[in-house]
Amino acid sequence: MIKRIRIAIDHGNRNIKTVHTVFTTGISESDISPGRGIDYLECNGKFYVPSNRRILYQRDKTADQRFFLLTLLGIAKELELNPNIEKGDLIQVQMPIGLPPKHFAELYDKYETFFRGTGEILQFNYKQKEYHVTITDVMAFPQDYAAIMLQHREIRSYPKVVGVDIGGFTTDYLMFRSGIEDMEICDSMETGIISLYNRITARMRADYDVLLEEANQCDLCSGLRKRRK
Repeated sequence: MIKRIRIAIDHGNRNIKTVHTVFTTGISESDISPGRGIDYLECNGKFYVPSNRRILYQRDKTADQRFFLLTLLGIAKELELNPNIEKGDLIQVQMPIGLPPKHFAELYDKYETFFRGTGEILQFNYKQKEYHVTITDVMAFPQDYAAIMLQHREIRSYPKVVGVDIGGFTTDYLMFRSGIEDMEICDSMETGIISLYNRITARMRADYDVLLEEANQCDLCSGLRKRRK
């Protein structure tokens, strides 16, 4: 049966996000099936395993196939959680994606073309389940714009509002005037969470001879957030 579904994906520098899942922006390829108990994506005779080793920062995520494979993994994770998907279904996916406002005009057409592919049916396996998927449409949106629209009724009463998106590698901002975006006042700065972690790691090593890895810093920040609640 043909089924149509919308799956939004955020291709972050640190994490890939869908509505129901978050996983590290990392993937490894193998010619042989991974060991028992390891989740993997099987596609075109290759095996792709989610990795905690993050892909190095890529301003243009269409440079190679890794982000497309991470996209398929995100789609597979969402389909696994969808009770309406049955064996043998042909799944037509509409996929909204985000881009930093500063890079939107330059990259949106390239991203939409890349992630849409040729429109062919993609066959892959995830957790011992076979899926047949075709990506029928990809729609790119400025990231800050999409988030601010959730508060549009409130912000349109203000002459100026700045939306700020602190991501893994970049911090993006976009100006809104009376609820209307001003694309001339926006930027994408390489001052995201990863940059902060790197500076903390360097300072701890220099001052205290302690190697405080990124995972440790994440745990510390998570603990602080829980205590504040």
